[in-house]
Amino acid sequence: MSEINVVSRTQIINVEPTSSAISIINAGPAGPGGAIGTSTGTIILPGTTPPLPSDGAVGNYWLDQTADILYGPKKTVAPVWPIALYGAQTPPALLGENRRTTQGMPHSTSILPVNITLDAITRLRVDFNLHVTVPTSSVWVYECQIDGTNVGRFCSPLRDSGLLVNASVTIPSVSIGQHTVKCYPWRASGPSGSPAYYTDQFLPGYLSVYKDRA
Repeated sequence: MSEINVVSRTQIINVEPTSSAISIINAGPAGPGGAIGTSTGTIILPGTTPPLPSDGAVGNYWLDQTADILYGPKKTVAPVWPIALYGAQTPPALLGENRRTTQGMPHSTSILPVNITLDAITRLRVDFNLHVTVPTSSVWVYECQIDGTNVGRFCSPLRDSGLLVNASVTIPSVSIGQHTVKCYPWRASGPSGSPAYYTDQFLPGYLSVYKDRA
């Protein structure tokens, strides 16, 4: 009768194929007991919408099966249900853009306005790319505006020379309706008269507004 001997750390398992008999020989002593488990644990609760603050217990997770988003673990302070993981998504949707590649833009006006219309409260992401020439002894800053109100800064103050600004600003919870998003440059210090700064007419400048995925 053929036999297969399997050696596994402290014991040898003897297998006899013809008789389907299995015996353990030279078994080692029993190991120590494991640690006592926690009394609560956690679970993943399924749903088809985002969770309400009253849903689940502290420590639970919530899976929105419609949006493919996992929330949790639930906390006792805001946000009660933080987002833990996004599932498969399409890229952020482009709502509008303004590109200028052949002429410079003076400092005296807001530049690259983009008009958008929203049919729901929306989180926006605004991408800004611009090559600028800052005059000697002056400092400039670039802000993101929506409907004339500053909502974020694209860059820290820029000083003397040609510079490339490439940055993004996120605007949460923008209301339903028509809006104008634009870049607003303002002089922090130094001369503002002629010759003022201009964007480089040979390099592109653009402002792009996206419906953010978050």
